[in-house]
Amino acid sequence: MEQNFNRRIETDLDLNGPILVISSHPSDATVSNGASQTFSVSASATFPGNSNPDNEGTLTYQWYEDDTKLTNETDGVTYSGVTTDTLTLTDISSPDENGNKYYCIVDYTPAEKYGEDEKGTGHPIEGPVTSNSATLTVSPFINILSQPSSVDREYNVEGDITVTAALSD
Repeated sequence: MEQNFNRRIETDLDLNGPILVISSHPSDATVSNGASQTFSVSASATFPGNSNPDNEGTLTYQWYEDDTKLTNETDGVTYSGVTTDTLTLTDISSPDENGNKYYCIVDYTPAEKYGEDEKGTGHPIEGPVTSNSATLTVSPFINILSQPSSVDREYNVEGDITVTAALSD
């Protein structure tokens, strides 16, 4: 019986799947109450020893909110429908969203074989990659709790006019 452990077997699958790399992580941001903020991530898939695979798959993105400030664990709240390289938050409020952290997990969906001359691709060598977390800081705003009222005084007689205010945080 012949030992063929190292014999090359032709296949239509690029068994050496890609290596995923995040080249640009989301950045911390400071916004005003009621504003919008967009976080973004840049990633790529490279194939070791194959700079031009015949039929590349696609990068997939999933954004999460890191809720460690609530549970002391990284559970991650998934944002449904946010499967692009950007996450846009709108109508941000203080103090509810102040200090929240957001991150993205980038994965790769392999391409399948479509025709006799085309090749598919394998799964990522090291699996999905996770971006760094970006912190959202929301500037507090002033709440006027009571408006001043009119005060009638004679000339040169002191009077008090008061306003009650508080910061949102």
